[in-house]
Amino acid sequence: MAPSTILIVDDTPAIHVMIAALLRDDAYQLEHAYSGEEALTKVLAVSPDLVLLDIMMPDIDGFEVCRRLRSLPEVSEVPIIMLTALANRSSRLRGLAAGADDFVSKPFDQAELQVRIKTITRLDRYRRLLAERARFDRLV
Repeated sequence: MAPSTILIVDDTPAIHVMIAALLRDDAYQLEHAYSGEEALTKVLAVSPDLVLLDIMMPDIDGFEVCRRLRSLPEVSEVPIIMLTALANRSSRLRGLAAGADDFVSKPFDQAELQVRIKTITRLDRYRRLLAERARFDRLV
């Protein structure tokens, strides 16, 4: 099975480096976007299995990027983990309401983020297999 593709969306290059180092021993294909606009373009080009999405970005904030991703049929079911320095309850609720599947506050616990990524990519793989099986069953 091909490695899961993760799109990291954050305007801070150091976050990309940190996440890449955290996941270097795992079988992930990492893609990078440094703005909301770039993320919206890149997500259609790479069809990621997971999006790690910062909220505070200079062009389009992560809440709006999340809403737009959920409105695109090609990627509407791709899991999204929001990573942000905004740790208050209202920001978490706003992120989840925008369509995020999980929310991790910065600075994040690296082991926790790694486990969340593994769990969400595993569950998404199962979801895709079930959908493929259902399509096959309809053909038979």
